[in-house]
Amino acid sequence: MAFIITPPQDYDTVIAEMFSIGLEQMRDILVSPHVDEQGKINTRLADVKIRIVESLHSRIKGGVVQRVEQKNLNVNVNKESNQALQSMEDIDKRLAELSTRVGQLQIGGGFDGQVREADALELADSQDTDGDR
Repeated sequence: MAFIITPPQDYDTVIAEMFSIGLEQMRDILVSPHVDEQGKINTRLADVKIRIVESLHSRIKGGVVQRVEQKNLNVNVNKESNQALQSMEDIDKRLAELSTRVGQLQIGGGFDGQVREADALELADSQDTDGDR
């Protein structure tokens, strides 16, 4: 039980020595050729080399950090509307009025993709008074 709480002094020394020996053996494996005289690849040795390099890479660079991007959207569904609810008939009437005005602007102003400033002001004024209903 005492060993679990405080390891003996020489334990740290033994572990450091074993780690040093393991690193030397990994270096020997990494520098040994993985291709024989006939040009054939030793796949088992190549696999061991890959695992050694991955282990060293994670030790040096640290583990892969996985970040999760989280976005929240809060919507207040109890907020009062600026306009009263309209029926479908009211919406259809309003669309007809607006399409008529757009047609008048196109006919009267020689509509070429731009609205004259006076026409735009008239349309904006009518929308302001319609929104106050």
